[in-house]
Amino acid sequence: MKKSFSFITDRQGFIFPYVMFIIAIVLLLVTTSSNMYKNEIHIAKQFTDNLQMNTVYQMGFAKFKEEYVGNLMNADSDKVDYEFPPGHVAIHYSESDEQIKLDMKITLKGGSAKRTIKRTWDPIQ
Repeated sequence: MKKSFSFITDRQGFIFPYVMFIIAIVLLLVTTSSNMYKNEIHIAKQFTDNLQMNTVYQMGFAKFKEEYVGNLMNADSDKVDYEFPPGHVAIHYSESDEQIKLDMKITLKGGSAKRTIKRTWDPIQ
């Protein structure tokens, strides 16, 4: 009878280090893949929040320009609030020379993200 795979049947446990090495590699791959997945989820959330922030910013600025050019602004206040489906925009503005300085505070629904943007706008252009 042939002796095949004598290293497996050997009582000195020759195969055990190989099995442990393979298990360690598999666990390392699974852990790394899990961490990469969590990071991708976090990055995707930040990306969508950033996209929604930019959308709300553009919607708020366009609405402000429309109301300012059409003289629909309240003369007593230097603050305007807009509510949009993705979030809320609060704009504080001050007029100086031929420019308008805007301080826009944007908050997404659910409070997931907040941002303040400062900008100057020349309504003559």
